[in-house]
Amino acid sequence: MNKNNKLRLTWISFFSYGLTGALVIVTGVVLGNIADYFQLPVSRMSNTLTFLNSGILAAIFLNAWLMEIIPLKRQLMFGFLLMVLAVLGLMSGHNLTIFSLSMFALGVVSGITMSIGIYLITHLYAGRQRGSRLLFTDSFFSMAGTLFPMLAGVLLARHITWYWVYACIGWVYVVIFVLTLLSDFPVLKARDAEGTADAANTRVLGSGRGAAGTGRAVLYPWPARFYLLGAGVRDVAFQYGYSTGRRAGR
Repeated sequence: MNKNNKLRLTWISFFSYGLTGALVIVTGVVLGNIADYFQLPVSRMSNTLTFLNSGILAAIFLNAWLMEIIPLKRQLMFGFLLMVLAVLGLMSGHNLTIFSLSMFALGVVSGITMSIGIYLITHLYAGRQRGSRLLFTDSFFSMAGTLFPMLAGVLLARHITWYWVYACIGWVYVVIFVLTLLSDFPVLKARDAEGTADAANTRVLGSGRGAAGTGRAVLYPWPARFYLLGAGVRDVAFQYGYSTGRRAGR
């Protein structure tokens, strides 16, 4: 694999975590605006987070096996189509069912890209380089969770409808899609999984133990994924509490 291709795949990994951070945290920021849009109480619209997180978790669990069946490049290209449909669904009107399905689809897109992103990092790098790249993925998660809420605040202050924030987040996937078209992806095979699972478990988790079979190379990043999801939900809870308190004080 040449250096430029490796660099493009690395940036795909970084942006994949940025996409997740933006989606999870921005949803908490605009939750009150979504409730006003559908003329529902904020407490009921909090189910929005359930659809989003359910989509993320479902995609992560399923992709642990689908990576061996569906090429990574094809998955990311499908994710781009799903992202476009989800954003258009959010803009389609005041239909709560379509809105919920769109949020679930956004979660699926996020879960697909995040699982592929962590696989690429652990496949392309080893030792200290792997650890530093994984820290960068955390940084992109946090950075997107900082920048996009600021962007949401600017748009909402100018009375621009909340769903345009998700259209802006969609541009992150446009970057991922362009990099995907320009890149060659490694092929995950059962033999590769068996050969790299023990080393990956030892370096990333500090333990040589893993699930039996070929799924080990894909399953070992789950604790890191759940940590990131937990961090995102924690930040959303803070934003949600702040927004609710501010609305109650009016």
